[in-house]
Amino acid sequence: MDEKELVEKSVEEAAQKVQMLPKRIKVIIAILTMSLLFLGGYLICEYFFARPQLETYESQQQAETSQGVKEAANNAHVDMLQSQLDETAQQIRALKNKAPDTVIHTVVQQVPIIVEKEREKSSADFAIVTNPKNSDQKIELSQYKETDPIVLNQYNIHAYKKILRQVDYAPKNVDNWAPAEFGYSVSRKISNDGKYLGVAVDHNFDDEKTILKLRYTY
Repeated sequence: MDEKELVEKSVEEAAQKVQMLPKRIKVIIAILTMSLLFLGGYLICEYFFARPQLETYESQQQAETSQGVKEAANNAHVDMLQSQLDETAQQIRALKNKAPDTVIHTVVQQVPIIVEKEREKSSADFAIVTNPKNSDQKIELSQYKETDPIVLNQYNIHAYKKILRQVDYAPKNVDNWAPAEFGYSVSRKISNDGKYLGVAVDHNFDDEKTILKLRYTY
């Protein structure tokens, strides 16, 4: 290979390298863009779809208010009507001089574990925990040593029933209450805002037909 061919080959290789550079840059940019998109998606999910906090620590006074119940419900991602919030706060106030759902006797380290266990045992949507000794103060577990003994009150809140059962009865007419149609359904709660999905069975006595239905309640 003579000198001319060597020069031409060197120029050709240099040109190929120059052509490859933009492709590599594009690949790098594409990788960085995808990484940023994944990171952004993760942060958005964390912000908008953060895991619900099913236990909220409040002062006794706060727990006895509709706003206090609402804060705990929001933490748990549970939607409640104002009437439900008012009724729940009233029930907590009524227990002021009585034993609440659960009285926890344990050490600070075990509080979150026991609270969650008691909430699950009662099938509650979320729980509010207060300190009976300092009813005007919100509980801050970080202020205690892990081995410190502690006594707490736990209020398990049921925003919606877990299961709905419905019975339907239709007479032949207002003068004849013999059965014309009978129905039964069972639905289970599928969302925190009170939506249910279940099955229903209806039987018509006149034509002797039985119908199976899928029922969605909201």
